[in-house]
Amino acid sequence: MGLVNLISGHVVRAGEDDGIVTVGGVHPINAALPPGMVAGQRVQVAIRPESLRLVPASAADGSGLVPGEVAEVTFLGNIVDCGVGIRFDSRQSSVFS
Repeated sequence: MGLVNLISGHVVRAGEDDGIVTVGGVHPINAALPPGMVAGQRVQVAIRPESLRLVPASAADGSGLVPGEVAEVTFLGNIVDCGVGIRFDSRQSSVFS
C-alpha cells in the first residue's frame, strides 16, 4: 500500500459515486466511498501524501480543507517531506505530504 495517512471520520452523505465524510468532527471532505456505506457510519479515511496540497490559510476557501500547521520539513533530494500537525478537538495528529 505504501505510505498513507489514516484519519478517523464519519460519513455525512453516501452517494452512488462519491460521498462526504467529516474528519475531526467538523471538517467535511469529498471522498470515494465503497457501496453500502450509510450516513453516520465511522470510517478510516486513507489519504495518499501525493494527493495532499498545502495552501496558506489566507488562500483557503474552506471547501474540503482541514487547517494545520507545518511541523517539520525534510529535504530528500528531489522531494520535500512535510509533516503537518492537524488538531481535531483536543487531539493532535500528524499528516505527511
